[in-house]
Amino acid sequence: MTFRKAYLAFLTIGLITASTTSIASGSFSSRGGSGIQDPYNYGKIVLHKKLICNSCPMKSENFNKMEAKKIMMKVSANSEEMQSLNKKERKAVAFYLNKRFNIQ
Repeated sequence: MTFRKAYLAFLTIGLITASTTSIASGSFSSRGGSGIQDPYNYGKIVLHKKLICNSCPMKSENFNKMEAKKIMMKVSANSEEMQSLNKKERKAVAFYLNKRFNIQ
């Protein structure tokens, strides 16, 4: 009987651990919004599809905090590379970079 209790306890702990690690998958949600309407996710999509993809103006293989700061400055200055984005997309990219890389 003790083996069964130990097995159930181990199984329960394993399931709880697996479920909490799957929640922390890299997406951040500061609000109840989800999907493309959430500014974080929308900014992430715009950044990756319009700014740093292989055929994009600021192509990046290894996107890190320094790259994020450079893009943030260009977003703030509305530089030439940002002209392809509308105001909503620029705001979403700025929001994403602020939250993801803690840039102020």
